[in-house]
Amino acid sequence: MRLLHSNRPAGAQWSRVLGAWLAENGFDEMDKGVRSRLQNCLDNLPAIEMWRQNIGLGQRLQLKPPERPSCLASSNNPTFA
Repeated sequence: MRLLHSNRPAGAQWSRVLGAWLAENGFDEMDKGVRSRLQNCLDNLPAIEMWRQNIGLGQRLQLKPPERPSCLASSNNPTFA
């Protein structure tokens, strides 16, 4: 957004710049739903890390792969419920 001198991620120019960045960094082949869930995880990373420290190894091993962060939604984790 700094490059575009904008404080809002919207518009044709934003889409072009974002598309170029995604391609340059190898994210253009990633499903946009997966990218959205990844962004949600990144936005909540401190809460996720704290939550993971408070669950046992057994529960951590039962979690689904990273492309399915919906597995984080549980009664034990109100951040994502």
